[in-house]
Amino acid sequence: MSQHSLTSTSEASERVLELRGLLADLHRLTGGVHSSNIDTAEAVGLGRELRRIIARSQATLEHAKARVREDAPKQAGHHTLLGPDGTEALVVIQESRPALRRGVDVEELRRTFGTDFELLFETRERVLPRPDFATEVLALDNTRQKIAINAVDSRNPTTRVSFPK
Repeated sequence: MSQHSLTSTSEASERVLELRGLLADLHRLTGGVHSSNIDTAEAVGLGRELRRIIARSQATLEHAKARVREDAPKQAGHHTLLGPDGTEALVVIQESRPALRRGVDVEELRRTFGTDFELLFETRERVLPRPDFATEVLALDNTRQKIAINAVDSRNPTTRVSFPK
């Protein structure tokens, strides 16, 4: 796993510190919620406000993940990006993989390739190029090679970003 240190600005560090304070306040404010000393009306009010906090947090987290993806290394693998005050983000970049192009008529491919279809593609919930697609396609005649290659595209999965607890 590679590690990349990022230079943080004081503004980002101040935000991080303020969010830590907000989390401490949230712990203090919600500390007795699981006990019986809370009435239904207060539980409803707390639930609504917590739901709003969660929604705002999720939206902000998605923006933070998008920003980390921008600066993450582009090579496949697991990478750790270091932030201010010892914080870190784990970035997982998967290898690109072949997939059927949108709009490809699978039944037409089945008719075109006959028994060779199973050498090129596998069917799970959907039809996917087999791992050895590139090798198997070379054994086909030129016309069928072009059809098979034009039916497949390379997809780069979304880079996953997580922040350890």
